[in-house]
Amino acid sequence: MRSWQGVISALLIFCMSGICWCHFDVHFEKCSLTCGDNNGHHRSDRQHEPPPYRHNQHMPFCPQTEYVFPRTSTTDYIRVKTPMRFFDEFSICTWAKSYGTGAFVGTILSYSTLTNDNALAIIFDPNGKLSVIAMEEEKLHNVHPLQKGVENHICFAFVRSDGHVKIFFNGTMTTRLNFNNVNPIPSGGSFVIGQDQDSPVGTFQASQSMHGEIKNYMIWNRTLENEEILDMYRSTCYCAPGYTLALTMDQIQLQGAVNAVYAENKCL
Repeated sequence: MRSWQGVISALLIFCMSGICWCHFDVHFEKCSLTCGDNNGHHRSDRQHEPPPYRHNQHMPFCPQTEYVFPRTSTTDYIRVKTPMRFFDEFSICTWAKSYGTGAFVGTILSYSTLTNDNALAIIFDPNGKLSVIAMEEEKLHNVHPLQKGVENHICFAFVRSDGHVKIFFNGTMTTRLNFNNVNPIPSGGSFVIGQDQDSPVGTFQASQSMHGEIKNYMIWNRTLENEEILDMYRSTCYCAPGYTLALTMDQIQLQGAVNAVYAENKCL
């Protein structure tokens, strides 16, 4: 009995010492080879570290994309070339990092049409508020936890027919905003990341510009499950299936000084 207790105690101490990701490997004896490695599953610059990740076999490997906005400006942005159609349900997720100190700042999405300058917009403003606009109706999330200088995973899951959007920060749903205007978002507009359009592809304001990084920006024409969003937060390698847009170079145009970071099929 004493020897059995000794084995259990040793195993517990071994796990608490940092060997916490042994389930990544098929064989237990490889546990020590994967704990604390630098493969993208553990990053010291994230605002909250995820728990150990067990890969969901239904989650495909994501296209790895990363873009750097090196300055505050009115000239640096990404324009999506692919014509967009926003269905009744859709989700938008990205990793994002805003340079500097203080509250996170930057425009995550700006979608403008000839009749609606703010058909859809997601903006973290300099006052620490999150503004979500759909068909010119603005809703504010007055207090959000995101800070500059750290990498954050951000997701928005929209259901237009009942006028709500669920907002997820770092794998956790933090709030739900409700809209009165449930009209569909028209297709055929201009889709910009990094600047807020007050006219189609124009009238930008530097105070709302993105100065930092975005990574693995993707859109799905469905509402993602909470577990899918948590899985994506836990690993940058994988994403929820069925995405309709990833910011690969064939889908976008880089404007100004925006730079692309190439991963060559490695997790960023």
